[in-house]
Amino acid sequence: MKPPPHHIRQAMIGLSLVASLCGLLAVAIRVPAQTSSSLPPETVKTIEAIIASEQAKLKIPGLSVAIATNNQLRYARGFGLADVENSVPAKATTVFRTASVAKTLTATAVMQLVEQGKIDLDAPVQKYCAAFPDKGVPITVRHLLTHQSGIRHYKSRVEAAGTEHYASIADSLKVFKDDPLLFEPGARYSYTTYGYSVLGCAIEGASGMKYEDYLSKTSSSRRAWSTRVWMTSLPSFPSGRAAM
Repeated sequence: MKPPPHHIRQAMIGLSLVASLCGLLAVAIRVPAQTSSSLPPETVKTIEAIIASEQAKLKIPGLSVAIATNNQLRYARGFGLADVENSVPAKATTVFRTASVAKTLTATAVMQLVEQGKIDLDAPVQKYCAAFPDKGVPITVRHLLTHQSGIRHYKSRVEAAGTEHYASIADSLKVFKDDPLLFEPGARYSYTTYGYSVLGCAIEGASGMKYEDYLSKTSSSRRAWSTRVWMTSLPSFPSGRAAM
């Protein structure tokens, strides 16, 4: 089976966490859904009709969808297959990589620390992340949040799909921290995942906690984290799971 394009896979992973709706591959074997819902039946019917419509269009093998209102989980269901080769069904609790949805979580955590007076948006990021070297020009937390830091993005899809595990966020910065900036901070916009790696380091410095511990402790909906698996704690991903 030819895998879906990279951008569709990334969208699928993200949407599973933020309660958006997307599709999956129509397969010959019918897979029973794993469902939990407190929504009205007609609402559920509408939601699942949208998913079914997208199913054939996007050709995605499996996903999970969750919907929360007022900090209460109202709907959770797995669709399709978490493991196509072994016909393992996707569940509401199937673990997907968050991919760039992590940027939303990171930005929220940064702004929480701003509200607490622990981060100054216009301070040089090295105040909170000593592991990132001085570049001769100030790179502020605000620059990083808005993708105006000048820090590069991935050079290739091979780099983006890397599977190397690092002992810490600070250690992971070695991939790019010594590279020159693409432009003077604040001069223009250029999307960068690595800039958000630096923000993760800043969260640790400002909070005095590991990134994953801070997010777990401060999440407004702790139930949403009850089935999380932090990739930093795993030498390889468990068999039968859908993380990519």
